[in-house]
Amino acid sequence: MKINERVLLAFLLGVFSILSQTILLRELFAVYGFSEILFTMLLFFWLFWGAVGSLTFRSGSPSGALAILVLLSVLIPLFVKITALFLRPELGVVVPVLRVVAAGAMCSFVAFFGGRAFAAISRGAKAGLLYACEGVGAFVAGIISMFLLTVLPSHWLMALIAVPAALIILRAGFPKNSLIAFSSIAIAFVAQFLAPFFDSLLFPGFAVSFKESHYGRIASLSRGDETYIYENGHLICSNADTLSAEQIVHPIMWAHDSPKEVLLVGGLQFAALRDILKHNPNRVIVPFVDYPLLESMVANIPAIRSSIKDPRAEIVPSDPRTYLSRTTKKFDVIIVAPGFPQSGVDNRFWTVEFFEQLKSHIKVGGIVAVFLPVGMNFLSEYQSELAASVWKTFRDVFPDAQIYFPESHVLMVASAEEGFDFLKKLLGRKLRVINAATIRPEYLPLLYQRNRSETLIRQLASAHFARINRDWRPQAYLWGILQQAKLGGTKIPTKALSDSVVRTFAEYFLILLFLIVILTRILRRSVFGWVFAGGVWGLGIQTLILLVFQANFGVLYWLIGLATGIFLLGSAVGSYLGEKINVNLTLLLVFLCVALTVLFAALGETGFHIPLGVFVVMFFVAGCVSGLCFGGGSAMGGSGKMLYGMDLLGATLAAICGGYLIPMLAPTTIIIFVGGVVIIAGILAVTGKVLR
Repeated sequence: MKINERVLLAFLLGVFSILSQTILLRELFAVYGFSEILFTMLLFFWLFWGAVGSLTFRSGSPSGALAILVLLSVLIPLFVKITALFLRPELGVVVPVLRVVAAGAMCSFVAFFGGRAFAAISRGAKAGLLYACEGVGAFVAGIISMFLLTVLPSHWLMALIAVPAALIILRAGFPKNSLIAFSSIAIAFVAQFLAPFFDSLLFPGFAVSFKESHYGRIASLSRGDETYIYENGHLICSNADTLSAEQIVHPIMWAHDSPKEVLLVGGLQFAALRDILKHNPNRVIVPFVDYPLLESMVANIPAIRSSIKDPRAEIVPSDPRTYLSRTTKKFDVIIVAPGFPQSGVDNRFWTVEFFEQLKSHIKVGGIVAVFLPVGMNFLSEYQSELAASVWKTFRDVFPDAQIYFPESHVLMVASAEEGFDFLKKLLGRKLRVINAATIRPEYLPLLYQRNRSETLIRQLASAHFARINRDWRPQAYLWGILQQAKLGGTKIPTKALSDSVVRTFAEYFLILLFLIVILTRILRRSVFGWVFAGGVWGLGIQTLILLVFQANFGVLYWLIGLATGIFLLGSAVGSYLGEKINVNLTLLLVFLCVALTVLFAALGETGFHIPLGVFVVMFFVAGCVSGLCFGGGSAMGGSGKMLYGMDLLGATLAAICGGYLIPMLAPTTIIIFVGGVVIIAGILAVTGKVLR
């Protein structure tokens, strides 16, 4: 096969590998709903199948393997829906973690043919150059996904991409692959008519419509007088539940003598705005960035629609943290009700950095109230751990804060007023008369009992892993997976999350890495150990930066394909350089890229603001490390299929261990440890026996 054809097929492989992977993750996320930390487990299967495909390749046509990859990629959106018919419980029931993982494992088999395709394309050619071409294709796929995945349904996007891909494959392998190529085109368009049918099976008895936003897939369900709105598989609101905020909002508003300027963060889904307006404020500002979700709530929930139209309500089209960073306005009352924290998007409203923003926007005598939804009059073991971390974080900013447990919420209250006592404000004077359905002033002594608060504080003090939550050490991923595990019937011992157990696991992980690297040296195959370590770095550090990026900017759902594409563009550049330059210089560049990544993380952890553009650069720089290892291995004589397989096996190990370690350890610590292994493996490869 001519080199131009190899380059074209490698580019196409990169396009379809990343599009398939991105759509698989997004479809699983939208259909099942889970904490993004599960991405690491799902990627484990994707990478594992890719490694198996590459390492077991013996013979075959490059265009044939790629044609099968295109054919199966087109069907991924349908695969996810079909597995959901068998694995997902009834609507509204939390999906057990193991079922989500099982669905991902089955759908990830597509990657097997990606591994075979690269092994076939690179046979007898320079693997480093072709790896670089695949990375460029991945970058292009990231651009495509950024612009189209919030506009087109996944099945339409894959259908449109399948047509030019099939034509390229026909050109490379016609007539041998004509049947597979034409089948890809035909199935792509047949799938458009099957997708609505499977959607109706997933939501039996409901009329359903879908809408994509930058934050997730929104499903509006209606049946008779019932209306429900879901985003990424989670119930956001319904027309049957518009009173749950009353027992929180009214006591907070009563505790202030004259709440004229109010900030509401979240809470629209609980009709909290309607309850605030009953206290006659001059203005209520509601920053809300997910406008497609807001449109769905306004269109379907009358209580939300009427409050939005009130002239005193001001909906600001902005992320709350961005809004607070740009305004100098101060408020009498700030109410924070973003819902249960389980993703990086949610994490941004439960950190020290956010609470400090709130503190700087409170008037003298003003009140800050944060409420966390939990079980009715009961905290499960996991909810205790979550509430303990949130309480510890809140008190780090507001040392005199108070905490209460009114039925189904943990309420944390603080004030800029010296000597503020929430209960005295409620119980010691006459309160404003309002029209409320579920709460009266005479109920307050029962809802807000001081001994109930003291009992809650003692319970939170016994938590095993309460940690202060920060933008650069986001805990919500961990909280989300624990909550889903609990509700799905899986028991995860909380002691496994203690600092001592985490340190022990990290030490064993490092020992295992070193043993693998040293074993390759003993077998005189140090090059493969270097590429393996580069694979560990690739998936581990890429995932780390992705999760920290989302915790800081809250837009991973929209940009996951682009972020991965930028990382792999860095891999492409690194692989090309590693193939062309002296291996000693390659090793030096690896060291410099690792050092720059460490500096990036250290600045972020110390509170230095890292702009979006710097994150983009760091995705690229971190990707260069993996590429340099791969290109260096290719320059030293490693075969394409072995290098690709070892790279994916390293990434597989990072995926299986990263889901546990990434939320638990400081980013700088992880980068130093993994980067150190990569550099040591590189030294062993450069000084060891060369494969030629």
